[in-house]
This record gives sequence, C-alpha cells and structure tokens, in this order.
Amino acid sequence: MLERADGKLIPEEIRTKVQNTAFSIGEGSGLVQADRAVIESFFSKKIGSDYKDFIYGTDSADNLYGNNGADILIGGQGRDYLVGGEEADILIGGSGNDVLDGGKGNDILIGGEGADRFVLRSLYGQDKILDYRHGEDFFILEDLTFEQLTVTQGSFSTSIQVTNTQERLAELIGIQASTIGVENFIALA
Repeated sequence: MLERADGKLIPEEIRTKVQNTAFSIGEGSGLVQADRAVIESFFSKKIGSDYKDFIYGTDSADNLYGNNGADILIGGQGRDYLVGGEEADILIGGSGNDVLDGGKGNDILIGGEGADRFVLRSLYGQDKILDYRHGEDFFILEDLTFEQLTVTQGSFSTSIQVTNTQERLAELIGIQASTIGVENFIALA
C-alpha cells in the first residue's frame, strides 16, 4: 500500500516502494505523470499519450512508443526498441544495440553507442539520421529491397530514396554515398 501518515508521498518514496514490491499489471496499465509531460516508470514498456511526451528508458532493455504527438524518446542503456509514432519525433537510442523506428512524420534519429538498426519504410516520412556508423549500424527495410532504392550524395549528407517514386526515406548527415551499399541493409519481406 502506498500511503503515509500525512497522506502524501514524494516521487522518490513511491519509486522505492514500487521497486521493492511484487505485483502484476494488467494489459494497458502503467504509471503516467499527471501533466502528461514525462512518463517515467519501472517497466520495460512505456507508451506515450496523444500529446508531446518525453519518454525515458532505464539501464535495461526498454520498449518505448511515442504514440501521437511530437515526442522525444531516450533509450538509455541496454538494447532498446524505440518507435516514434504519428508526428515528427526525436529518438535517441543511447548506449546499447538499439532499434530506432521513427514511425510516421519527419523524425530525427540518433542511435548513440552500439550497433544500431534504423527502420525505413515507404509513406512514413523522411528521417534524418545524425550518427550512422558505416560497418556498425544497419538499415532495416520494411516491404522494400535495396534494389528499389537510390542512394544519392548531397553537399553534407546522403539521401536514400525509393527509385520509382523519388520518395526520400532518409537523410544521412555527414555520410558519403559511396560507403552505402546492399551490405548495409536488412530487408524484411
């Protein structure tokens, strides 16, 4: 039970009690700060609201979902899975081998340390990938193959687009197009 003699608990006291208590949580349950500005819980799955959310991961593996709103997701340590949602989001993997999926909207993706995977799919907006590392990070293609893509050099970046529609999927900041080839992609059929 979470109570004190004066009827009030500060967040640190709640955190300590929850971390030291065994209980089961039904589907759709969670802990959300009342102003919807920050979601920070003790569980590996965190889902945002219809508003702008800041969602922080833990030192373990996390599944973070932005949902609606222009969200900021920060994975922290561990192998994290971050999905932006419906609007322009910012996803930061942190340390660990993370998967970053911007969802719909023109998103900013930063994998951080570790071998990261960036999900690309048609009709989901153009993502800016700020820290792609050749030979360490990969792109996951959903319902696309490398043969359907064109990789083009720009002034300070490289773009990846669907050849037959000219739809731009991603812009890789500070990367040379000549370093991007079929070996950098994983196609999901």
